[in-house]
Amino acid sequence: MCRFLTSFAILVLLFQPTKPFVLTTIEITAEFLELLRNLYETFNTVNDKADLIDLPYKTKEEKLFEILDNVNLRIKQLDDRLYGFEQNLNTINKMLINLPQVIRLELNLNDIRNKQSFIMNYYDKMEKYVRDFDEYESSTITNICDNVISNNPNSVRFLMEAIYEHVIRDDFLKQFQKQFEPKGNLFCTEGQSSQDVLHKFLIEILLINFKTFYLERTAYTIKKLYRQGNFTKESHLAQNEYFRRQNSLINKISKHMRSSSREIWRCDPDQHVEGETYVQIRNFLHGFILNKVNLDPQGKCRDECDVYKMTKTQKCRDNNWCKKEPSCSKIVNCQYLDSSMRVCSNSMNKHNRRYQYVELGNGQVLGEKQVCQGYKTDLSTYIDWVIWRCSYCFCLCDEGPKYYSDRYINLRLSMANLTDNRVVTGLRFVKHNKIIHLQIQEGKLLEGGKIAPDSVHWVPPEDYKTTDRYIHEGQDYHIITWEQRSIELSELMAQKGSVITGVRFRRVGARLDLEALTTPFNFTTGKLHPNPEIWSIFEGTPNLKLRHKFGQEVKLSSPDIPTRTTEPHNLIATGKYIDFTNTDLYKDAAQTTVPFFDAQQVYSKNPVPLSGVGLLHRGRKGSGGFIAPKIFTYDFSQHLLIKNKPNGRLRN
Repeated sequence: MCRFLTSFAILVLLFQPTKPFVLTTIEITAEFLELLRNLYETFNTVNDKADLIDLPYKTKEEKLFEILDNVNLRIKQLDDRLYGFEQNLNTINKMLINLPQVIRLELNLNDIRNKQSFIMNYYDKMEKYVRDFDEYESSTITNICDNVISNNPNSVRFLMEAIYEHVIRDDFLKQFQKQFEPKGNLFCTEGQSSQDVLHKFLIEILLINFKTFYLERTAYTIKKLYRQGNFTKESHLAQNEYFRRQNSLINKISKHMRSSSREIWRCDPDQHVEGETYVQIRNFLHGFILNKVNLDPQGKCRDECDVYKMTKTQKCRDNNWCKKEPSCSKIVNCQYLDSSMRVCSNSMNKHNRRYQYVELGNGQVLGEKQVCQGYKTDLSTYIDWVIWRCSYCFCLCDEGPKYYSDRYINLRLSMANLTDNRVVTGLRFVKHNKIIHLQIQEGKLLEGGKIAPDSVHWVPPEDYKTTDRYIHEGQDYHIITWEQRSIELSELMAQKGSVITGVRFRRVGARLDLEALTTPFNFTTGKLHPNPEIWSIFEGTPNLKLRHKFGQEVKLSSPDIPTRTTEPHNLIATGKYIDFTNTDLYKDAAQTTVPFFDAQQVYSKNPVPLSGVGLLHRGRKGSGGFIAPKIFTYDFSQHLLIKNKPNGRLRN
């Protein structure tokens, strides 16, 4: 009755709804050592001659099966922490579901899965017999024990050895690792870095290895209980094989972990939704049509359109179009297109664009010609002073903030709550009060580099407006303008022994640069040190404000609105810089600012601390693409040294 109550209490605790909790190699091997001590106890209980004399035989049997039952329950807890409610979706099964058949065959995944299933079938039967031993004949229980430890190729020892020999191969691990690297088959679906997946796979294999040893040790113990032999030497051999496989797996897979990618970023969503999957700068650059007479300070038509590289709207000299169009205080890069055009104009405060489309006299259309939702105007070149042709120029207008513009980037530090031992676990772009923020996700750091799952949440962006008192441009926020429209696509890595605890943008001359707050911590205790520091990789040179950190620019060739295409944005650029600019003249009448910001949440499915952050541009030919955050998960491969021998010994 006591055994039943104890088991019931553990089961009630075990099956409370939980989130999968990151298990590290150190943690799970420490759990194995504790369970090994319990298995010693079962074997030595059978050996205890005093127990045979002083207690009834049935009491010895009950004691042994109670210990084994508790070991089973603790193994179930490890399963629950590793998989949560996805008990059947281990890494191999997920790969079988999502990988192309040619890769599945190359990795021989079906064979691994089948062997795992055989071992789990043995384990489930043994668990049932141990739990309800008094309902079965002893011969029924010993029969499964014989099958477990037999020399048959389908016994657990041979199945586990076959799995081990396959997954320990370098060619398997390299191909496995490749599937989860950026641009790999599973990178976009898994939500974990390649290193994290390898680490989880290692733990899964270590767990099945331990279950194999548990089955062998249990089989020998039960057979000894029922006086079918001594089995001390056999148990020692099983233990040595268990540790041989465990240590070899850790050494080999951790080597591949050290060389695998730790970065995570998001691929294109199934559907683009503004405010959820992307945010954009609005009303920064617009295609803008104006007659030369209204561009020239003297009101003359002598010069060609391309002379006006930087000007503003001059007086509207009896030109109805000029009077109807909202003026522009900064006009750049004008050009001549045609002598006549029909313009479908929009209301800027409603559509965030000046024109829906423009149809030229030669038949070409700028933008997408649809039913005009605004008003149409026909414009044509006219003659002034007999010889001057007053043509309409197509320019770009730097609208400035007064026209409903969302062109602000937050410069304030977004920082985790260091007082509560919290660190950054994820990033995303959000727009709040027309200001674009790089928002952080934070979680509480625990011992061994773990994050408390229930502590993870997105930290709200600071609630301020550019019009608030004591809020200053250049200090609190940055304004994207024609002269200040560059952003560096940096990667920042914390120094060894530190994690990311905050991020911010810094304005360096005419451009934006990413900075990170890093904080040292004690891996064993998880405690953060009280001396964080701002970290960037910008070189402090005399030409600091005159040049880009990176010499190469991401060139946008004839860019369209990135949400218009259904093709993937799989051209990834980092370690460069990019300028915000207008969309293509013919595709969109130059009415939209690109690139957009990717607003998808970037975090590890199993929350972990970060050792790096960065920005990338995700593009494709003919698209403006997206500026997206990327994260680098903490490098756990440096903490895989373990104690691999239990205290205690088997007694004959």
